[in-house]
Amino acid sequence: MNKSHLNFTWASLLGCTLMLGALSSPLHAETATENAEISPEQQGTRSSIYSAAAHTAVSMNSAIQAAKFKDNTTQPKVSPASQPPTPTETLLAQASPTDLEERLNRQQELLDKQSQFIEEQQKQIDELRSQVEVLRQAQSASAAQTEAPAVAGSPEADNQNDELNAQADSEASKPDSLLTDSQTEPSESTIASGQTEESSEGTLAAQADAEENGETEDPGPLPPSADETLPEATAQASGQQPDLNPNISFIVLGGAQLDGAAGDEKKGTFFINEAELQISAPVDPNTRLEGTFSAGSGHGLEMEEAYAQYMGFKDLQIRGGKFRNEFGALNNTHTHALPQIDRPLPYTELLGEEGLGGAGVELSYLLPVPWYSKATVSATTRAGEEEEDEEAFALFPGEGKHNPILTARWENMADLNDDTTLTLGLSHASSAINGNTVKSAQINGADLTLKWHPAKDTYKEFVWRSEYMNARQKYQEPAAELPEGLDPETAEPVLKNKDLSGWYSYVSYRLNRNLRLGARYDQVDSPLVEDGSTKRVSAIAEYILNEWNSLQLQYNHVSPSWSDDYNEIKLQWNLVIGPHGAHKY
Repeated sequence: MNKSHLNFTWASLLGCTLMLGALSSPLHAETATENAEISPEQQGTRSSIYSAAAHTAVSMNSAIQAAKFKDNTTQPKVSPASQPPTPTETLLAQASPTDLEERLNRQQELLDKQSQFIEEQQKQIDELRSQVEVLRQAQSASAAQTEAPAVAGSPEADNQNDELNAQADSEASKPDSLLTDSQTEPSESTIASGQTEESSEGTLAAQADAEENGETEDPGPLPPSADETLPEATAQASGQQPDLNPNISFIVLGGAQLDGAAGDEKKGTFFINEAELQISAPVDPNTRLEGTFSAGSGHGLEMEEAYAQYMGFKDLQIRGGKFRNEFGALNNTHTHALPQIDRPLPYTELLGEEGLGGAGVELSYLLPVPWYSKATVSATTRAGEEEEDEEAFALFPGEGKHNPILTARWENMADLNDDTTLTLGLSHASSAINGNTVKSAQINGADLTLKWHPAKDTYKEFVWRSEYMNARQKYQEPAAELPEGLDPETAEPVLKNKDLSGWYSYVSYRLNRNLRLGARYDQVDSPLVEDGSTKRVSAIAEYILNEWNSLQLQYNHVSPSWSDDYNEIKLQWNLVIGPHGAHKY
């Protein structure tokens, strides 16, 4: 065979082999990577590589045919002794044109398989893109139902949205980054192989030996389908499980108490303060259904809330079912989300341990003003509920449970700067009782909250909140003649109108990721002891292991005006499992 033609043939084979070897390296790396994605520009680059490889293969095939023809007519020249053959020439001199054809065919088959694999992979990528888009739409619908969806600068809302967008963007951008890494590898391997002649010869020799032994590179398994690669982390962050399964979370508040008031059953004991089961899911894109069931040491299993919320109108939401009324800053806050272990005295003494709530309907509207402003009105009744303890005070007693309680709240929030917000709320609730003794009742409240949450350090937070309440319970006019058996000396205090008030103020500072400290002062007029009042000073420390596991320690010094002071030391372990969305800001 003519030496020049032989060298052309060797050079063509060497170029084709190196090109195909470099091409197969990123493809195999890409095969082992899940959810790889090819952009239009990258597809054009690969098409150019395939065209160049095919062109080289055609040129090589022509060179082989020319080599066969020359081999029959021309004797090969002997290399001068001064120029010994290189290892590549020695290796290829032993291969016949038929062997070269077989190797070329095998390379062509490998190239065809890899092209088919890329087409199948592109289909998987298109499915993944569709899944990501559906997830984005579901997240938008879920975010629309939050308590304060329009609050700009809300740390909880910002952090949640950032996590959702980061997870969705990560799923969409991960294939690009992986492909970019794989595209970098061929150029590096090509440069490395071209640095010295020996490295090129070693690569070619290893590939030739593998092909002669029938060993070819395995393209690897196909990547999982889009249905198998739903971003579970994104679902957890958004508080929404994948598919149509409802969100189910279980919350346990384990407690212990040292000391306390005389007759306090929890004094010196361990107990389950509350175990709460929450279930929620979208019914359709505009409707959401939620239910909360709880049990604790003071009561059996009961349904706290079960309501549907419709969000199909612009700036208007409708809620129907059984729910906690929008009154004050903490009435609709569940026990596990309270800033302290117990509720402030004005809530427990004026609204009761369970707070203000019932079955009914509620409308909330975002007012068209430059700041966040929401007005809420509701009408609820308590028909069918268990009777309250006769010894406990009830501002809205059970004898009027068939009459609706009308509640209204106006909440305004403004950004003082990028890190600080100020919230002002006004609340009102009233009902016509028309019972044997109580004629009507009403309560008004005002709350102010200052929050500092620096954007540069999301774990730090300072909160100062104060709230004032004033309640009035109006009794029926006494009859001209007192009912039989009623002592005239005690009739007047029993039938006397009650005007009660109470307030509290607390500060809370989160030092870092794990530690929060706080203090609270609260006082309230006693509804059962005439001219009596209760004052309390509290100190709180909370250790936050993570968002689902925290410990609270609280000290209370209580001073009733009609009895001796006493102390309380309370410990609570707050545990949460299952998807649980962010609480109201």
